Amino acid sequence: MSKRRWLYLVVAAVCLFSLIVVGCAKPAPITPTQPATPTQPTTPPTTPSPEVKPVVLNWADPSAYGTGRTVMQATWGKLLEEKTKGKFRFEWYWAQSLAKALDIYDGVKGGLYPAGINAVFTYHPKTWPIYQLVELPILFGTNGMAHGLVRYEMYHTVPELKAEIEGSGIRPLWHSAYEPTCFMSKVPIEKWEDLKGLRIGTKGPLAEWVKLGGAVPMGITTYEYYEALQKGTVDAVTGYPTTFGAFKLTEVAKYANKSPLQVYCTMGIINPDVYKKLPAEFQQLLDEAWILYQKWTYEAQWEMVDSELERLHKENGLTVLECTPEEYARWREQAQLVWEKYITGLEAQGVDARGILNTYESLYKKYANYTPKQIYERYAELYKKFYGRDLTYLREEILGDKKYLEYKEMLGIK
Repeated sequence: MSKRRWLYLVVAAVCLFSLIVVGCAKPAPITPTQPATPTQPTTPPTTPSPEVKPVVLNWADPSAYGTGRTVMQATWGKLLEEKTKGKFRFEWYWAQSLAKALDIYDGVKGGLYPAGINAVFTYHPKTWPIYQLVELPILFGTNGMAHGLVRYEMYHTVPELKAEIEGSGIRPLWHSAYEPTCFMSKVPIEKWEDLKGLRIGTKGPLAEWVKLGGAVPMGITTYEYYEALQKGTVDAVTGYPTTFGAFKLTEVAKYANKSPLQVYCTMGIINPDVYKKLPAEFQQLLDEAWILYQKWTYEAQWEMVDSELERLHKENGLTVLECTPEEYARWREQAQLVWEKYITGLEAQGVDARGILNTYESLYKKYANYTPKQIYERYAELYKKFYGRDLTYLREEILGDKKYLEYKEMLGIK
């Protein structure tokens, strides 16, 4: 074999061996490429939202809880709380626990407490001389719904009335038409002549009226009646049948004459600055609540007068009297003398009191012929006229057929 051929064989053998070695070797492992770690977005630390606290208005009230008005008012307040899901409510301070009856107006005006009730306009005759109108005796009739609507309309439409209230440093939440005032006494009162010589716990225009009959008015508040009757410092008082039982007056006086003497006016009041700081929806709720308060006043008081007097007769021996129509006409004739005194006193100050009184009479005669449905539809019309919006939050309660006692039960008020 030639050398050249031998050389070729050696080269071929070497190449074959190399291929075998390379083919049998394990392949080098492939290192996978790790994916890049995604960049987490930077989230600023969250600050928890502050808890929204409910608006709570402390309420100064002179009456003990348990009267027709106070139970109704608690029901009214509970409904407002429900409507706002607990975001707005009143904290009631009954029985003069926050302020005495005569001090509530000044306290609300001065911001000592945000809201309360001025129980009687005659507590402050110099502050509200024109508004003594609603305290005048035997004024036109005893339709409570009509009186309430007249007062609502006149506050918003008679400039002198609105200016007197707004100028006194408070904002009204309502002007009610309270249940009729009547006599409760230790001796029977059936005739005009029976007043002569009696010491009677009363005030304001009613005090002027009993003086015409020869009685001596004693200027005490309702909350002093029990002690005065018990001690004999008065012989009679003027009050309200749905409060007689709550104040236990039948323990110290056994006669009531249910002939109406007066349809006086309570006024819920709020400090104007407190009202302005309320959220708009709470302001609107309170504006509508004026109407509901008056509706429930009628249903909780006026509609229950006779049944309450009957209960006091059966359970406490109260003797219930009533004037004959002829006798009541005599009482009204004397009342008109008090009206004239009211008119001449204000006319001397430049106030058209006769015109205001005539407006009241005209509206009363108009609304006294309305059905309850028409009364509350008229409220809705006036509300839209005065506030530029429809009833919203309390529309169903004001215009619906459900009565106060049904709401009281539904809301669990005792």
